[in-house]
Amino acid sequence: MNPTFFGPSEKQLYGVYHPPRAAPRDVGILLCYPAPQEYMRTHWAMRRLATMLAQRGFHVLRFDYSCTGDSAGDSHEAALAQWRLDIGLATAELKDMSGVNHVSVVGLRLGATLAAQATAEGVTVRDLVLWEPVVKGDAYLEGLVAVGVRKFARLLYHARAQADELVGFPFPESLARDTRALDLLAAQPKAKRTILVTTEERPEHLLLIERLTAAGLAAKRAEVRQEVGGPMPSDAALLSTAALQTIVRSLEEP
Repeated sequence: MNPTFFGPSEKQLYGVYHPPRAAPRDVGILLCYPAPQEYMRTHWAMRRLATMLAQRGFHVLRFDYSCTGDSAGDSHEAALAQWRLDIGLATAELKDMSGVNHVSVVGLRLGATLAAQATAEGVTVRDLVLWEPVVKGDAYLEGLVAVGVRKFARLLYHARAQADELVGFPFPESLARDTRALDLLAAQPKAKRTILVTTEERPEHLLLIERLTAAGLAAKRAEVRQEVGGPMPSDAALLSTAALQTIVRSLEEP
C-alpha cells in the first residue's frame, strides 16, 4: 500500500494506492467509499477488496472525499457535487500513477450512486460496479436516522444531538437536502458494463436494471446468495467475503 495526496494543492485528497501483485493488467480499479456514516463499518471490506484485486493484477486506488477522512476541508463544507468531482480527480490520478488506459469503478452504498452520477457527468470508465447502491435518497436518510436512534438510544446525551449531525457525524442541511433528492433511477451512467451487486432482491434494484437496459446500456445484476433482512444492508452483507469475490469475478470477466 502506498499512501498519497493528490488534487489541487489548496484542497488535496488522501488516497491509498495498491500496486498489482501479479502480472499487471491495463485496468485500474477506483474504489468509492460510502458516506462517513457508513465509512467505519465498511472500511475493512474496502481494504480487503483492494488487496484481492491487486493480487489479480489490477492497479487499485481508494480515497477519501473532500471534507472527509484524511482529505482536506471542513466537515461542514461537504457537498455531493464536490464528491462527484473528486471521483473524476481520482480517476485521472489512478491513470497517471499507474499508466493504465482503462479505469473501472466500484462504488459502495452512497459511493455507488455518486460514481454513477459522475460517469453521467463525463467521467470515463470501463466497468461500473454498483455495490448495494442508494437508489432513493429519502429512504436512505430514513434508514440512517433509524440507525442513529438505535445507536444512541441508551446514551444519556442522545436527546442533545444537533440538527446538523447524523449518526454522530457532521451533516449540514445543504448536504441533507442534496442527499434527500438523490434518485439513481433518473441517472444515465455511461460505462461499457454496469454491474449491480446486491445480497437480496429489492424492487428498486430490479427497476434500476430495467431502466438501464431500456436506455441501451449493458447492465446486469450479480446476486450474492446470502440471507439478509431489514431496511438497510447489514454488516453481514457489507462485510461478506462472498460479495467481495463476486465483485472480483465480475471485474475479471472480459
